Amino acid sequence: MINLPLLRTQTSGPITILSLVLLTMISTSYVVTEFELVFDRDRVISGEVWRLLTGNLIHTGSIHVLLNVSGIFVLWLLHGDYYRTLSYLGAALFTGVGTTLGLLLFAPDVFWYMGLSGLLHGIFVWGVARDFQAGKPTAWILAAGLVLKLVWEHFYGGDSSIEQLITAPIATEAHLYGSISGALLTGILLMYQGYLPDQLE
Repeated sequence: MINLPLLRTQTSGPITILSLVLLTMISTSYVVTEFELVFDRDRVISGEVWRLLTGNLIHTGSIHVLLNVSGIFVLWLLHGDYYRTLSYLGAALFTGVGTTLGLLLFAPDVFWYMGLSGLLHGIFVWGVARDFQAGKPTAWILAAGLVLKLVWEHFYGGDSSIEQLITAPIATEAHLYGSISGALLTGILLMYQGYLPDQLE
């Protein structure tokens, strides 16, 4: 029998991210437009720095949302045993903003970005690091799979069928900088704490 990570501290982080995405969807229907929240390079440079965060929450449409929500669910199945509310949300914030900062500083050809894909790559790396710490042999498989994916996207770009579904090009650079952010977060935690904390509530 499979024991799902159903403790409150294991589910509240992903549920919070999901709720923020849904609230953003509602707000763009009734309160603001998506163009006020999307990561827009020129507007961020002009001072609208909130877009570094909100760009992760805005999506091109319902299919884009469903794909990213599925990603949240899959990562929870993989690594939910490690999740604690504050550490998960801290990792999500760090990797989400790390993604958009990476785009801003190192991807001058990316003028706009929306979605959770960079953040999800960062959370994946954070979870795989915990697998390594726990001595799970599957950590090597997951890490190798991510590296191969990033290399493939670098040379061949994103999946065209996914681009058709979300009606937008896939910002593969976001996947790279999200992954780097997850690795950087892991390094910081190990450097200053000597371990990856799992007891934060």
